[in-house]
Amino acid sequence: MKVLTQQQATEKLLAVLPADIQILSDLFTEKGFDLFLVGGCVRDAFLDKNPKDFDVATNALPNQIIEILTKANITNQLQGADFGVVVARMSEDIEIATFRTDADSGTGSNKETKVTVGVTIEDDVQRRDLTINALFMNLHTHEIIDLVGGIKDLNDGVIRTVGEASQRFAEDNLRKLRCIVRAIKDGFQIEDKTLHAIKNDPSLNVTKERIITELFKIDSEFNTLKKLLFESNLIFEILPNFNITNTETNTIVSLDSMFANILQNESLEDLNNKLNELKFPTTLSNNICFLIKFMKMDLTEINPFHFLKDRQKTKISNEDLILFFDNDKNIIELIKFKIKSDLSQELMNQGFKGKDLGLAIESFCFQNRTNILK
Repeated sequence: MKVLTQQQATEKLLAVLPADIQILSDLFTEKGFDLFLVGGCVRDAFLDKNPKDFDVATNALPNQIIEILTKANITNQLQGADFGVVVARMSEDIEIATFRTDADSGTGSNKETKVTVGVTIEDDVQRRDLTINALFMNLHTHEIIDLVGGIKDLNDGVIRTVGEASQRFAEDNLRKLRCIVRAIKDGFQIEDKTLHAIKNDPSLNVTKERIITELFKIDSEFNTLKKLLFESNLIFEILPNFNITNTETNTIVSLDSMFANILQNESLEDLNNKLNELKFPTTLSNNICFLIKFMKMDLTEINPFHFLKDRQKTKISNEDLILFFDNDKNIIELIKFKIKSDLSQELMNQGFKGKDLGLAIESFCFQNRTNILK
């Protein structure tokens, strides 16, 4: 992946910087404070991507931020007093975070983190998760500040935690999964010590919804995702008490096909309910169960009537379905099969009705699918 120079990254950031943030920077400078861009927007600029979100941080304390905004007639609100964040209500809400340190509670849940504000940028950077997410740009001087080797890691294509990996993960367990997501999205490698720390303690003391939300950030490279989930042991935390299979395949093209591959030996009985308990969205659960069901069947014996009926509960594209079944001609025929719109009427004219009509439709579909395959 192309990595820009510091000058190029700065120019890119300034070119897309929202006007409201520049207004805030000028206000803070006038009062003797600095405002910084930090995190993902700076990282994305180096990777020649257009940042979607702009996080800002400052050496001003929350009460000083409120005073600056209030005197400038900018509506504001202290949000999360324990975290020192003030929201400026402008054309869009802008969260302004005071430099802080975090002391973890040892539970792995960031909800129980103890925060201290009024610290330096050198202190603040040590609480951040990854080196590539710990880059700052001073909005007044336009200086890029890298205190933890983030630029080198960008150039090397490496995912590394700031400081001791086990400590960063103890502060927030979800960071383990975010390492994998970030590595996949940027095509980077997870540094050995960072990966070992996850593997050594893959526990995820976070809500199930947060786990699924993080996984949904992946939109490609699902074989890599599967590989990293197994290498890190996170798969056993994401799918506890499941019959998990790790087989090599090139047919994983989506999140649902990845889980179907991993759970292919799981009993279909109550599988949907078990996935729903893990807060898997209904569509994802239905897709997984659908794929597993037909993986377990002889494709030559499948009645297209049942196939089409089951598929109505899913949202799997024809392309993904064909790829998942490795271009099997039987799946292609099942996908192409169409039930005649007037079939029910034809059969009723022949005297079929009630339960017999349903059975006749099923029989007709299977016989005609067989004829097509011949």
